[in-house]
Amino acid sequence: MTLRRLAAATCAAAVARCASPVAPRLLATCAAALASFAPAVASAATILVVRSPGAGAVLDEATIRLRAELVAAGFETEAADLASGGDPRVEAEAASVGSRADATLLLLPSSAGADVWLADPATHRTIVQRVAIDLASPQAASVIAVGAVELLRASLVAKTVAPRPPRAPERAEEPPAEPAEAIAPAPAPLLGGARWSAGVATLVGGGGMGPAFGPLLRIAYGTGRLAGRVSVIAPTVEPRVAAAGGTASVLRAVIEAEVVATTAGERATWAPLLALGVGTSYVRVEGNANAGFTGVTADGFFLSATLTAGLALRVSDRSAIVLDAGPSWALPDPSVRIGGADAAHAGSPFLKSSLSVTTSF
Repeated sequence: MTLRRLAAATCAAAVARCASPVAPRLLATCAAALASFAPAVASAATILVVRSPGAGAVLDEATIRLRAELVAAGFETEAADLASGGDPRVEAEAASVGSRADATLLLLPSSAGADVWLADPATHRTIVQRVAIDLASPQAASVIAVGAVELLRASLVAKTVAPRPPRAPERAEEPPAEPAEAIAPAPAPLLGGARWSAGVATLVGGGGMGPAFGPLLRIAYGTGRLAGRVSVIAPTVEPRVAAAGGTASVLRAVIEAEVVATTAGERATWAPLLALGVGTSYVRVEGNANAGFTGVTADGFFLSATLTAGLALRVSDRSAIVLDAGPSWALPDPSVRIGGADAAHAGSPFLKSSLSVTTSF
């Protein structure tokens, strides 16, 4: 029923425009199609025209002209609005499924003019055709509307007209029209959805403590530009602390909950990051005493706080490399004492940095 109605409406419109002397073949083709679908001519096809509220004044005018062109071509029309921030393909297909329309048309701005989205609920297929035109041109709205109607007709012809043997050209062939663009899946936002990360972290400084290294694991969940994450660094590998009374080995582990924000869009390749976190640091010190001293082992948990800035580089639709660094504290300040004197501090402000790979679940 849908296919016949669409074909009938298209051919009726074509016959109405075939008054010029160069169209005898088109008249014959349309007459044959009308004869084949005669029972369905009385019922015009319905086209749902979806308006994008943020598309701009030119595309708003083009959407109005598109409905007028469809009515003039013999179609019935319905109207709907695109949800703010929604995926155009999903929204267009959902709108067509939820209505009695036989096809859905949506106009969106592009870098070279406008993109015409055509969703067919019968085949669950969406195609995109770009109309290249300067949006500042006075004729832009009219050209875009006509281009949308022609895309609809071309789609109907592809479904209803059987291929014919090639014929020798009677005149020079015109350049082929720009092909419809394939719809690529939208990349996952760098802070959107559930993500996990793995990498290595470095702790440098800290009042006499040498550079420490440890594995880093993270899990995060976000909404696109804001996310919460839990980071774990454990165990660290650190140089020994030495003094006159002996040496001490230090092991640290850090668990922190962080809030992360970015100003980059969902499809950005580079994204600046800013994170603020609080958590706990575990410090374990094992002493090895020289003659005259006694070595002891002590450990404890301390409040930790971190402020980091970073940069994410997208390497695929789902994954990115993240580099971040910033000051960190452990409170109260845990110290390493050798021979009755402080030899190092593990909680003085130190630089915590990390390099990791993050990907969505």
